[in-house]
Amino acid sequence: MEPNIGKWVVASTAEHLRVLIRDTLNMTFFVEGVDVESPEWFSTDSAVLRITGPWYRPGSAVDRYKFEVMMMVTDLYNSSENRFQLHNRMGSIASALSGPIPVLAYGDGDEQVGCLDIDIDSRDDFLRIVHFGKFDKDTEGYQAAVISKYEICLDA
Repeated sequence: MEPNIGKWVVASTAEHLRVLIRDTLNMTFFVEGVDVESPEWFSTDSAVLRITGPWYRPGSAVDRYKFEVMMMVTDLYNSSENRFQLHNRMGSIASALSGPIPVLAYGDGDEQVGCLDIDIDSRDDFLRIVHFGKFDKDTEGYQAAVISKYEICLDA
């Protein structure tokens, strides 16, 4: 098993999404387990990236590593905001997660080692958007997530 694959996938996916989240969608962005969370982040529209995996499947010629990528968004509304903004944001994130993501060996030479691609075993339900609704009775804020399933194959 490649011991750095988890680090490479998390760093590469974060870089793939960072500009979209921060600049285009105008939200605070952080990576769960990597960035030190700050309480003020939760008083603004924010997105947190969580990656689960790898699930390792060794092979004679190719090793497969499977990952689940979840981007959870917290959208805080003010009285003048478009109430469809959360749906628009989720669509933009889903679009960014609907294709291959280049994986670079960040911290270990930075060369491209492969691509995260649609998990072949999950191609019928590879990506979904889940709405959690209002998260607090006293706050006009709503949460939703984009969940996608990927795999990367590396030479054994």
